[in-house]
Amino acid sequence: MTTVAERAGFPGSIVVRNGMEGTMAFPLKRAAKILCSARRAHGSYERYEFDFDPTAFLGYEVELEEKLENPSLEKNCQLIEEFLKKGKTSYQLFNDRINVTCAGLKKAIRWVEERIDQ
Repeated sequence: MTTVAERAGFPGSIVVRNGMEGTMAFPLKRAAKILCSARRAHGSYERYEFDFDPTAFLGYEVELEEKLENPSLEKNCQLIEEFLKKGKTSYQLFNDRINVTCAGLKKAIRWVEERIDQ
């Protein structure tokens, strides 16, 4: 994916591996692997790969990785709206996943933005 992005001429890219299948969300029981790429001023690309450990970020280990059977669109929308309004919900695993994912992506975005065309 990173090679495709570079060959297509994108100035930067972020690829998340070991995430939650079919989403951008990071897992809570294992580290997500993030590969960043940024085009430098001379045209070549610099790459950086790191693991984002949810336990280290949260300061505690989550007991289980949830497996949702028949997830509800309505319930997800309610959780997202509640999180946007209050910064948290009554569902701790949802809060943890949002916070872990946002922190990992922010770290990747900062790395790419600091290097593009420098």
